[in-house]
Amino acid sequence: MWLFTRPPAGAEPPLLVDVRTGFEYNWFHIPGAVHAPGVIWGDTHAIDAKIEGRTVVVVCMTGHRSQFGAWSLIRHGAADVRNLEWGMIGWLLSGGPVVSSDQEPAAGSAVNGTNATQRKGTDENG
Repeated sequence: MWLFTRPPAGAEPPLLVDVRTGFEYNWFHIPGAVHAPGVIWGDTHAIDAKIEGRTVVVVCMTGHRSQFGAWSLIRHGAADVRNLEWGMIGWLLSGGPVVSSDQEPAAGSAVNGTNATQRKGTDENG
């Protein structure tokens, strides 16, 4: 229930909520992730309109801080909240796509490239 690795095939992509610091988020993050560090302290206003009816995956660097964010979202009424197993370190080491802030195409949308056939490595050769 708490861990999340990949959505089922054909499922709507989850809303990714990154609760890391601004420095960490700007360094690298999952494409389309919403940066909302205040969620770990109960400040959900930045994403309230986006979470209804969605699977929400909360992300931090290692999977520890994001647990607080997940609990906060559940307390604020989100129905399906998950914690990304091993956080961004695990995502990066497993070859998940990442971007830095200067590469971000559009903030606030859900990522679509989380299944095994769509994932790209982080090096320039793909």
